[in-house]
Amino acid sequence: MLDAIQSVDNLTTIPTVKLKSLKRPNGEHTSTLVCSAYNFYPKQIRMRWMRNGKEVTTDVNYSDVMPNGDWCYQTHSHLKYIPTSAEKIACMVEHLGLSEPMFVVWDPSLPVEQQTQIAVGLCGLVIGFVIAISGIIYCITVRQRQVFIPVESPPEAGAT
Repeated sequence: MLDAIQSVDNLTTIPTVKLKSLKRPNGEHTSTLVCSAYNFYPKQIRMRWMRNGKEVTTDVNYSDVMPNGDWCYQTHSHLKYIPTSAEKIACMVEHLGLSEPMFVVWDPSLPVEQQTQIAVGLCGLVIGFVIAISGIIYCITVRQRQVFIPVESPPEAGAT
């Protein structure tokens, strides 16, 4: 029994770390970055924000470490910032399961999901445009092929 307890104490699960940006609906210039660490064990973890290689200590919030219900944990950190073009922002995570700190660098380009949505939307637009143009061309060519045959009017009564 003691061996089983000791082996559980030696277990570690490396955190999965993700960064995302929350947009402000009211048009503010500040944005919020969220660094989330999921599915890690043991509970002890340290998250820090880095801007151009230096630790950021202002406008940073940390959530409590919360259990997932499967012996693993999750936590989140928020950074309020004003985006600039040459700035390099990263979330640094230190955990017992990592041999060295993990750095996740913020990439301000569109996420893959949004790129896919835009590509699918553009493909749909192009297909719709092609179908509309094909329909117009078809209608024009059908009208040009129609031949009107004059119909003789029936003879009037009393005309011989």
